[in-house]
Amino acid sequence: MELGTRNIRSAGHGSGSIEVTLPSPLRDMAGLPCRIALRDGLRPEIVLVPEMRPAREAMQRLWNLLAVALAAPLGTLPLAGIGIALLPDAALDRLGWVDAIALAKPPPHMPEQLCRPLRAMALQAARALELGEDTAPAFAAAVAHAVTGLVALPADQEACDIAAALISPAGVADFGDD
Repeated sequence: MELGTRNIRSAGHGSGSIEVTLPSPLRDMAGLPCRIALRDGLRPEIVLVPEMRPAREAMQRLWNLLAVALAAPLGTLPLAGIGIALLPDAALDRLGWVDAIALAKPPPHMPEQLCRPLRAMALQAARALELGEDTAPAFAAAVAHAVTGLVALPADQEACDIAAALISPAGVADFGDD
């Protein structure tokens, strides 16, 4: 991902400190410890590698909670199966590091930061539970909506409305009478 060109600035001559202003999409990464590597050669590069272990652990905790809620042995979070990128993609079928970083911090968390990864994880869980490709997106949307109260995508609205009607106090009573 090319993020443009930035200038390296010195925090003071002789201090050894340098600064680089990163683009706004990386704003949520502020404060993360980073490993710094210099790739020498004809085209030297300075590489910043952020420490993502707390973010990975936060995603695994959320996956474990989902497994408990579904009473399903889901195992280890299948990052390769779900996919992860810096930002969640438009279809919300991948996790986003930005959400993972936010969830690794102490609460409170923004509902959106929980809704997006929960929807992506519930989609993967639906596939693991063999709910079918036609049912999986509605299931994932309903799970994320039940936990956060948010509708992740406009296309999810109908599934969220149906699930909300079924889990409301009146809906539960009606459902039990059938």
